[in-house]
Amino acid sequence: MAMLVIIELLTVRFATDDIESVVNLLRRFYWVSYITNAVGAWTEVSSL
Repeated sequence: MAMLVIIELLTVRFATDDIESVVNLLRRFYWVSYITNAVGAWTEVSSL
């Protein structure tokens, strides 16, 4: 799962220095509704 997130972040040209922090954030707080909503919106927009 983490590798898919890293690949997606690199694909959208996310700052490489921030990737580890984002992965840690998602691992720790995936269950928080606004994190889940943000990831869902990001995924939806990314597929356009």
